[in-house]
Amino acid sequence: MRESQQESEEVATPPGDRRGFWARHRTRLHALAYLATIVVATPRWPVVLAGLPLILVGLALRTWALGHLTKDEVLCTSGPYAYTRNPLYLGSLFILAGLCVAANNPYLAGAAVVLAALVYFFTVRSEESVLSRLFGAEYEAYRQRVPRLIPRLRRAEPANPSAFSWDLARAGKAKELAAWVLLLFVILILKALVGPSLGMWPYAG
Repeated sequence: MRESQQESEEVATPPGDRRGFWARHRTRLHALAYLATIVVATPRWPVVLAGLPLILVGLALRTWALGHLTKDEVLCTSGPYAYTRNPLYLGSLFILAGLCVAANNPYLAGAAVVLAALVYFFTVRSEESVLSRLFGAEYEAYRQRVPRLIPRLRRAEPANPSAFSWDLARAGKAKELAAWVLLLFVILILKALVGPSLGMWPYAG
């Protein structure tokens, strides 16, 4: 599915790329967001661990989705795409929620909610128009039977049933994202352990 291809992590952007700002600068924006999270977070042990289940669910969902994704060759409707049209975004929201819980900063969480809503709204609308042009009636039928984000309880019958492929997941950089997210989580754990005792900012404030 096209949204997932654009959302799939580090693909070289060709000159004249018409994708939106978020899609074209995703790597830099993610890096800035992670750095900001580390700086302003006030994680406290063991509350920080409450975010881990959400992060793991998000990473698993993204990996499952990437393992079914074939870029622009066919309309992807198998795997998690039989339940939601945007499983990668849904997985990212789980990861975001888990990191916000672990960071233990209400201002950071509020900013994350606003930014996520803006990115999701504008990016998905753009990608849906691209999908309509690429796949026409096939995509329109798929859109009618599968919800945009919140998964349905019963799977839709896939138009292109396919098995999960680790090769596809690796091509979508599933391991790389998992490594960066888990590294950030470990840093939050370390900050929770030593930050309050050392008076690190923003604990000292």
